[in-house]
Amino acid sequence: MPWTWWILLFGTPIITAIGVTGNILSFCVLKTRRYRFKSYSHYLCTLAVFDSLVLIDKLTQRINKFLLNSGQDGLFVDYNDATCKVRILVKYSIDLPCISYYTME
Repeated sequence: MPWTWWILLFGTPIITAIGVTGNILSFCVLKTRRYRFKSYSHYLCTLAVFDSLVLIDKLTQRINKFLLNSGQDGLFVDYNDATCKVRILVKYSIDLPCISYYTME
């Protein structure tokens, strides 16, 4: 196996753990009384939440790819057209308006 595969296999969980931990810490700091009423605080909190979601999404994709390459069933065995459409609907009808709302506050 190439060395890039090993970096992706072990690097992705490490980066995800560090990133989510940092996002949780920054979210907690930005919700303190000192920063709560600043406009940039809402934007950065929203950014921290959605950055964590992206990191977790990439980690699940990496785990799925690893399982499929090792000959096992992936995480998304029952992922069909209907669930794909529901995921896209949720992504564009809930996530984007939430981002817009919190950044316009």
